[in-house]
Amino acid sequence: MANSVWSILVGVEFDTKQIAKQLQTNLNNLSKNMKLPQKSAEDLGVTFNAANEVFRTSVDIISNMTSEVYKLDEALI
Repeated sequence: MANSVWSILVGVEFDTKQIAKQLQTNLNNLSKNMKLPQKSAEDLGVTFNAANEVFRTSVDIISNMTSEVYKLDEALI
């Protein structure tokens, strides 16, 4: 059995216009969708500083409540 090596040359042209159009559409959609969470947060008036203040206040309240429980416990004993 003889060993044969074949090669075929095929000329191919890509229609890059359709690919570029689809890529641009996808990039536009991605850009628009990335702005939605930011816009939603701005609509709620929630910024990083406001959220941080709420978190710190919550931690302070919990800390104060814990302190009061210890004082109550000491008073009962």
